[in-house]
Amino acid sequence: MNDKEIIQKYSQLIQNEKTAREFSDEYLDEFIEEDGEFSEETYQILQNMFAEAEAYCEDPDRRGQRDIEEAELRRVATEIATK
Repeated sequence: MNDKEIIQKYSQLIQNEKTAREFSDEYLDEFIEEDGEFSEETYQILQNMFAEAEAYCEDPDRRGQRDIEEAELRRVATEIATK
């Protein structure tokens, strides 16, 4: 896959109406298994979203300082989708 195809794939994943947990899990799985070739710029964007998906914590009682809630995950995903 090239940059355009990879960006389209991840944009569709971000735009799907899923729960934050489903999105986080799918994004992490997809990125870990990614074998396409893409530019450093695309990698950095996708890596940033990976870090945010990994930081998502559903349970407010278990959230640490670095963890984020659903609203923050959705905000970041929307922001990254525009890049």
